[in-house]
Amino acid sequence: MRSSHPAPSHPSLLSTSQVTGLPPQLTLLQSLVSLDLSANFVLDTMQNLVGIVTQMPALEQLILIQDRIQGEIDCRLFNETNLSVVYINNGNLLTGPLDQVGWRLMM
Repeated sequence: MRSSHPAPSHPSLLSTSQVTGLPPQLTLLQSLVSLDLSANFVLDTMQNLVGIVTQMPALEQLILIQDRIQGEIDCRLFNETNLSVVYINNGNLLTGPLDQVGWRLMM
């Protein structure tokens, strides 16, 4: 079965593995362009995710499909990063309005 999201032009990290929380060492990957956390069923908070992603200056693509990221959507994820593509789907336990993010929502 083909993935519904486009393949990144650079290698991605952690797709379909068993991660029991976002490792803070991800911030050491300063030149990582794409982070695919799909199907990890990671139970973590939006606050921790934002804390990590805002310290990854080269990151352009973040994929969170079938994970368990929970909490209120934090605008810093969209406004204080270089992300141009963010996939959030299936299983994430996020709350809050997206209209404050300032991004165009495509469903």
